[in-house]
Amino acid sequence: MPGSELLANVLNRSDLVGQARQRSRAVERRRIRPIELEEAVAAGWTVKAVRKRSVTVERPKPHPTLLEDRVWSLLHRMGFSEMSGEGGATLIINPDSERRLTSQIDVVAIDDEVCVAVECKSLASRSRRPNLQQELAKHGLTREALARAMKEKGGAKRSIVLGLWTHNAILSATDRERAREQNVALLDTEDLEYYETLTRHLGPAARHQFLADLTPGRPIPGLAIRVPALESRMGGYRSYTFAISPEYLLKIAYVSHRARGKRSDIASYQRMVSRSRLRRITRYISEPDSIFPTNIVINLDPGKKGSGAHFEKAKQEAGREGATYGWLTLRPTYKSAWVIDGQHRLFAYSGHPKAATSQLSVLAFEGLPGSMQQQLFIDINAEQKSVKRSLLQELYADLHRNSEDPRKLIQALISEAVQELGRDADSPLFDRILLADSVRTETRCISLNSLFSALDKPGFYYGSVKNNLVVNPGPFWSDRADQVVKRTNAVLNAWFSAIEARAADWWAAGAGEGGGLAMNDGVTVAIMTLRSVVEHLDQGRTRLADLPPAEVIARLEPYAECLGDYFGAMSQEQRVAFRSLRGVQGQTAGMRHAQAALQERFPEFRPDGLEDFLEREKARTNDQAMSLIGDIERLLNKIVVGVLRAQFGEGDDRWWYDGVPKAVRTPVSQRQEEDNNQRGSKDAYFDLIHYRQIAIANWTLFSDLLSDTKTGSKERRTAWIARINEIRKVAAHSSSGASVSFEELSELQNYLEWIEQRAEQPLAEDADRSLDDS
Repeated sequence: MPGSELLANVLNRSDLVGQARQRSRAVERRRIRPIELEEAVAAGWTVKAVRKRSVTVERPKPHPTLLEDRVWSLLHRMGFSEMSGEGGATLIINPDSERRLTSQIDVVAIDDEVCVAVECKSLASRSRRPNLQQELAKHGLTREALARAMKEKGGAKRSIVLGLWTHNAILSATDRERAREQNVALLDTEDLEYYETLTRHLGPAARHQFLADLTPGRPIPGLAIRVPALESRMGGYRSYTFAISPEYLLKIAYVSHRARGKRSDIASYQRMVSRSRLRRITRYISEPDSIFPTNIVINLDPGKKGSGAHFEKAKQEAGREGATYGWLTLRPTYKSAWVIDGQHRLFAYSGHPKAATSQLSVLAFEGLPGSMQQQLFIDINAEQKSVKRSLLQELYADLHRNSEDPRKLIQALISEAVQELGRDADSPLFDRILLADSVRTETRCISLNSLFSALDKPGFYYGSVKNNLVVNPGPFWSDRADQVVKRTNAVLNAWFSAIEARAADWWAAGAGEGGGLAMNDGVTVAIMTLRSVVEHLDQGRTRLADLPPAEVIARLEPYAECLGDYFGAMSQEQRVAFRSLRGVQGQTAGMRHAQAALQERFPEFRPDGLEDFLEREKARTNDQAMSLIGDIERLLNKIVVGVLRAQFGEGDDRWWYDGVPKAVRTPVSQRQEEDNNQRGSKDAYFDLIHYRQIAIANWTLFSDLLSDTKTGSKERRTAWIARINEIRKVAAHSSSGASVSFEELSELQNYLEWIEQRAEQPLAEDADRSLDDS
């Protein structure tokens, strides 16, 4: 029977169909009389449907209601057998007192093994909850009363799981520590998105993953099992091979996904399961003779004080060598078996009739370290599906944390530092770093790749690495790995805090409309500028690496504030131009402009390359380059088309068909047709590089005219045209932030003077002479 006298308004799933439909919507919906419509519209309702005697209206749910409904709907889809009704459950706190105290609980979900009670706290905008610790303490006091209610309800003993789900709340390390002390799971919107996605993929099987996160290690009544197994050693670690039903393994197994975005008991590494792949495997399972010949690979948690799996050696046959036969007793707890490989094969059985009758072959390691599990996962999947570069960079934090190679160690510490920045509620980068499989939003849009690449440069951690030693350590370096992470994060938080404070609206926009600063290219420009400031300050007597973090931050602070002022003072047009900068060239241009702003306030700040960049900008080298290239192209047209017409004639466009290769004719004709022949002749649609292709195809005609060397292949002797084309690409794409150098301008001028001399020769005579010589 649902609920009890001590816990009211708890209903069976069968009585919650209508409520589940209503709560799954993001809007409130109601039916009103037409006479009430004007008042409803004034109150924010919009018309959904109009009938003769009624009007259906709807409006977005208030944010507290929306959070509560999303959490309730999540647990309902997870398949809990009983849940609280509308308005939440009512719990009697002191049943033996004459004056009874009650507590309303937003969401309660019950099954045969657990009672989950969740309070939902939502804020309209991102800020701290000043009363969070009192809210945690109050919710923690309901545990004993819930246990009494479950005992009164009867059945197997249920564990009490308390949760506090927040939206837009900035949670500090102190908040999380207090939640641990109260044994209350502290969850946020990112967790909600993760479990919603997981439940869409797995359905009710996601409940075991959810409970494993909230109550790791909790014994599951009636799940102790003893199976025949072979014990052996692989790579120095104990392993077992056995067969087991998917139904059982689903309850004790746990798959940690990178999408959750938080460090779990071991460094997580799995990608979110694919629904299409699950469907394909489920169809295969349904076939009469389907089998899986490959192992599910798992790691068994050794537990505390020998509470893990227990193997009893059986009587062996005489002369038997290698694996030992015996009986394996598995630890009947949530999160006791971590799935390294085979999650799709396992979860395809969720809810399937064969889950209880089929057998899966399992290779189980015991106590395999997290880094080894990760490496094994990569090794197994390397030939099946490439592992994302971003995922490998996340794994660096664990795979190479103890590496003796300083380069690998530094990369591991960079990965760890960046991931911690994303989790630090006091950091400007909090919840803004996009991991391998996390959900992209307008603010969570800075990839780990971009931060990793910007930091993994000489200057921050080392000047160089020789003989496995760090030479000329940078400001982030320390002989202790944990201090490297702390120094990195302290300096980056201070640097970006100054930028955020002085360009608050731009930073807050992220990748949304009007944004562009707190994005990949924007933060990369800021870090590149920081690196140049570090190099400048390290030219003094005292190196930053020798100073405590507070002193390093103090020396960087004036530059950080100046950079923040520079970003904050940008006009809307300048912000749009900044956002359009792309790639390495664009990032470099953004850094140079930022360095110029710093130099105005700090004249002694003179980073290498800045002066040349500013001179090129002043001279507008791109415009000059395009002018020179235009002159070169006109002369090439005169030479090439003139020779072809003289050689092949103009009648019936013979020069076009006999002299221009098909690889050029096709794109030029298409371009001419799309342009409705507005330029006139076909040669007006040539690209610069087409003249080289024509010359190579008619080399006997052009070997003397268009060779800038006397020896080598025709490709080598016409490479100068390809070189000019490369310079043209830089000059023509000014939005990339790249500029043509003075050296390149001089090069173009030399080519122009040379081609002018060639153009003055009698073209027809040269062509005839070239043919005679051949």
